[in-house]
Amino acid sequence: MVGQQGVDPRDASTAGALNSVSQQLGSALGTAVISTFIAIATAIATATPPTTT
Repeated sequence: MVGQQGVDPRDASTAGALNSVSQQLGSALGTAVISTFIAIATAIATATPPTTT
């Protein structure tokens, strides 16, 4: 893997674990951001406009 290039063989498992954690954290944050945008867009789209009397 690219993230493990140049890593001492005895530290390869630590580098691999760091790669995995980084990918999972990035995915979780990306999902949270996209979910927030979708929730806001849904709230705006389904909001009832104010009535004028």
